[in-house]
Amino acid sequence: MEYVPVLPDSLVLEIFMLLPHDAVLRAGLTCRQWLAVSRDEFLWRELFYTYYRIPRSVPRHPSSVSWHGEFRRLFDCIPCVEVQTLREHCDQVLHLAFSHRGHRFSSCSKDCTVKLWDTERADGNISLVHSSSMRQFNWGYTQFSQFNADDTLLLVSGVYLGPHHSSSGEIAVISLENYTLLSRVRNKPYDVFGCWLNETHLISGNLHWIGNMTSCSVLWLNKAFQDVESENVNVVKRLFKIQNINASTIRTVMVAHCRRHDNPDLLLDYEAQSQAQKQKGWRQHHQPLLFDLGASGSEDRRRGRRG
Repeated sequence: MEYVPVLPDSLVLEIFMLLPHDAVLRAGLTCRQWLAVSRDEFLWRELFYTYYRIPRSVPRHPSSVSWHGEFRRLFDCIPCVEVQTLREHCDQVLHLAFSHRGHRFSSCSKDCTVKLWDTERADGNISLVHSSSMRQFNWGYTQFSQFNADDTLLLVSGVYLGPHHSSSGEIAVISLENYTLLSRVRNKPYDVFGCWLNETHLISGNLHWIGNMTSCSVLWLNKAFQDVESENVNVVKRLFKIQNINASTIRTVMVAHCRRHDNPDLLLDYEAQSQAQKQKGWRQHHQPLLFDLGASGSEDRRRGRRG
């Protein structure tokens, strides 16, 4: 008996136009009719412009033979359709960071500026919102930036040029409400970029050599805001001291999940954690060598603010 479609192709196409691309692909596995409709070029043209939010004035890539193939190419590979050229930087761009909402992104460059861009203009173009030059603080260039969790502060890391041709790293915190500089924290070496611990505290690092092949890295907890009573110093707290062997050093610090660290005074006691791991039968040699140097008081160390 010959198969007779219950729904005409035109009606199936109208239904598929209301579905996301992954649902269309799954529906195409149902039967031969739906498979044929799910490969319709008009359907994938609409899915292409809707999913990627590309202006319809942008044509399909010249080497592409179908809209389905173009959609798949951009989905599986790095997009290579240039929609806009940003020329505000005058030197090499080293890093881009997007906000958690995706409505803005920041760029760091060897021209020693950090720039903030808006991605939600009505015409679809990216526009420059703000630019800060860090040369006034003796920076050589900016190299890294990161938005805090609620997108109200921007952490910027760069290279600080000291006296006698010395260099180290420095972290600056910029308010995204009025673009004022809230604090600066020195870190060494300069490729320890730093990162956010939560909305109001950040982590920096220092490296100390204790032998030809051995060093130790110290991680510090820093306040993003300068206290009124400590306007000229950064109040920091020593977190961990990590032993580096075989000439290895820490270069990048990342925080994966720290809901339990919303209050910095409740930071994990790694000595107690280590004991708990032993009780669970974890192998000790698989754990990193961590030393908790945090004092029982609220502030453990004060470092002078570099103006």
